[in-house]
Amino acid sequence: MAMLSEGKGTAVRADRQTGLAAILLALTAGVIVIFRNQLVVPVALLGALALLAVSYRWPLPMLVGEMFLSTSAFKFLGVQSWPHLIPGLPLDPPDILVLAFFAIGALKLLERREQPLFLGPLLLFGLAVALSTLLAPILQLQTLYDSLNGLRQVTGYLFYVGVVGVVDSPGRLRWLVRILFAFVLVTVGIQVLEALRGQQFTTTAAPFNEYYAAQTSVSVGSLEAPYLWNRAIGYLLVGLFLALGQAFWAGSPAGYGVALVALVGYGVQLIRQWYIFLALGGLVLLLLLGRKRLRVVAGLGALAMSVALGLGVVAASGAPVPAANLWLGRLGTLAHFGQEPNFVIRVQSYLEELRLFCQAPLFGHGPGSANRLGALGPFIFFDADTGMSNTLLQYGLLGTLAAWLLIGAYLQRAHRLYRTLPGALGRGYAAGLLALGAVMVAGYLTSQDFMTYIELAFATGLALALVDRLHALGPREA
Repeated sequence: MAMLSEGKGTAVRADRQTGLAAILLALTAGVIVIFRNQLVVPVALLGALALLAVSYRWPLPMLVGEMFLSTSAFKFLGVQSWPHLIPGLPLDPPDILVLAFFAIGALKLLERREQPLFLGPLLLFGLAVALSTLLAPILQLQTLYDSLNGLRQVTGYLFYVGVVGVVDSPGRLRWLVRILFAFVLVTVGIQVLEALRGQQFTTTAAPFNEYYAAQTSVSVGSLEAPYLWNRAIGYLLVGLFLALGQAFWAGSPAGYGVALVALVGYGVQLIRQWYIFLALGGLVLLLLLGRKRLRVVAGLGALAMSVALGLGVVAASGAPVPAANLWLGRLGTLAHFGQEPNFVIRVQSYLEELRLFCQAPLFGHGPGSANRLGALGPFIFFDADTGMSNTLLQYGLLGTLAAWLLIGAYLQRAHRLYRTLPGALGRGYAAGLLALGAVMVAGYLTSQDFMTYIELAFATGLALALVDRLHALGPREA
């Protein structure tokens, strides 16, 4: 009887495969007939179909490609002309890939009859986004094309579904962590090479990101250095806290190495607010360490003293150390941050965003409206630099409430994992993700929009996926 059932199942699978092959053959023939005079089109479509078929079986290459295209790295290529799905609505490679990756992940979830862990708050957030998208044109706050283009800012949550769908085993979860660590090593390596070179390798095209295009250097007094931002700043943050958890709880040399490299990236970047966020996350990790706390603090203290001693020896030798002086000078400005021009402009930007929010408080001005309205003045603001007020402006109170519910669900699940995962490595990852949540909250309340800014939203999507997969694939104590 068992053999009979097995044979019947094999026959059903064979029938499905035959039917799928017939559909693909018919589709291929139809494409060739329709576009027989434009061979580039059918070749591109067939190539896309082949990629989808291969990615369904081996999804990690597509995952790497999607992570790459979601970062600033791709924007530096300066490509500005991509095919349009409809007039006025650009459809570029990152859009196509995230939709394909989402489709593969969703199909795999349906096949396993599995539901994403954060589906409930995400559906509420999606409802708020949909209402804002539709109502903004009706209320003549912005055009429908503007709203549809602005939806890119929240595609990181499609990425979350894709990751949850394709990471279906502990082995693939390990590969996801390795890929993330590789992003840390490569992007920080680029920063270090740029620092040695004394300038950026590439500059982004202004239509993609006006802020990075305008910001080319960092200065304190007479000292000046190139502004060497990390190409994957959101993934760098996730990788750092995952590595710290792996290092502190499992005692992993690889974790210590990746964390040290990530900290070098933040040091080269010279962005002061991130140092405050990292200190907060580090404090949360120390509070979670318990009995291991003193040993880790002693190790960190020894490392800090070694760095300070090295800088002192170099300074005493008479050799100029402009990078170190600039870094210390940037930190010193925190003592009088209220007089810093960047801080003053940011406060003015907050107030301007809140004034605009009062004009459409319930559903906001629509997706993508932050950059459009910010460019009109009187104070030029950009969504990455204004935190929660950016969500209020674009999605109103409903969208902001949904974002906070999602954050709360993330923190609750990460804390539960920390208490229930039995292994040191799993607990370390959970602790790192919990500390990361504290950083996200601090950034969202002040100056970094982790929820509705495209690049940081992808990092949030990855953090959600890591908690989701640890919950599904990691053993737990009763």
